[in-house]
Formats: sequence, C-alpha cells, structure tokens
Amino acid sequence: MNLSERLATLRQIKDIGQKVLASHLKVSIGTISNYENGVHQPDLDTLCRFAEYYDVTIDYLLGRTAHSASPLNYQECNISMELRERIFLETANLSPESLHTLEWITRLLADYEITVKSANTAPCIAQPLAQTQQPTE
Repeated sequence: MNLSERLATLRQIKDIGQKVLASHLKVSIGTISNYENGVHQPDLDTLCRFAEYYDVTIDYLLGRTAHSASPLNYQECNISMELRERIFLETANLSPESLHTLEWITRLLADYEITVKSANTAPCIAQPLAQTQQPTE
C-alpha cells in the first residue's frame, strides 16, 4: 500500500471527511484530495502532522513497515492498524443485516472494554453478555 492509499484508508477508518481532516491539518480540502489521489506528496512537516493525527509512525505512512505503532508502543497495542484495515476492507460489501449485527458486536465489545477498565480487573464475560441483548430485526 502506498502513501496515498494509506492516507485515504486511515481517514476512512477514522470515519472523518476530507473537510474535517483539512481543517485539523490547516490545509485545503483540495490538498487532502491531492495527497489521497497521489497527485502531490505532503512535505515533511505535513507528514509529521498526519502521523501525529492518526497516531502512527512516519515509516508506517511511507510503507516502510506494516506496523503503525513505534516498536516500543507496538506491544501495548491491542489491535494493529493492519488488522483494522483488513476489517474495514472486508466489511465493505456486507449486507445491511450483517452490518447491523457487526455494529451490535462492536458495541458489546466496547461495553466490555469499559467494564474491564472501570473495574480494573477482568470481570466474568457472562455479566456484560447477559445485560446486552442482540437487536431483533
């Protein structure tokens, strides 16, 4: 994956529009579009701002490594950017029903994560599962 593809994918994963990103980076929407379409490449300062905004390394943006986090932080990551990209790409063509179920699972996992963090210990997984019911169609 090249720089332009990676920039576009990261923005889509973060679920923001080019306008929001352009505002944050203090560049025009056209500039973001040009970066994502490979028309222009960001300068070093802008590349650093992209890396900071997406919380990835510059090496990752440039395709020099498949790992988005620095080696020191990589072990602390629960899920790699590579897996996030794969999930994003593989779910693009799911049916509305499947997307609804996936959304429910995502909320369930997020609720479980909050429960674990707030309790500061790993509670029984049956507790959050029992409290959350899968939506019916």
